[in-house]
Amino acid sequence: MSLVSPGSLFRDWLPPLVWMVVVMILSGDRFSAAETGHVLVPLLSWLLPWASPATLEALHGVTRKLAHLVEYAVLAALWLRALRAGAGWPRVLDATGAVAAVVYRPRRASRST
Repeated sequence: MSLVSPGSLFRDWLPPLVWMVVVMILSGDRFSAAETGHVLVPLLSWLLPWASPATLEALHGVTRKLAHLVEYAVLAALWLRALRAGAGWPRVLDATGAVAAVVYRPRRASRST
């Protein structure tokens, strides 16, 4: 009995792998704090015209941290979905998706946000 059918390979296993590529792209210099500040700070200024420059910079940092949280939560959810899709997978492997996201995370931890 095969644990991974060709259909499940694309349906279940490809999404987390593709999302890992997206995370790597978002980890590059093009999406650094200096670069996203050119977009996010004016947007935040438009949304909150009364906010001081210091407040806008703080909100920029908070927005980036929340984006990191979301991107790794999506990665963990995709891995959990892929692992649970396999027939006969023990329930203890449910945590493997979260562990994979945590292990994958340290590359980003050393970068400035």
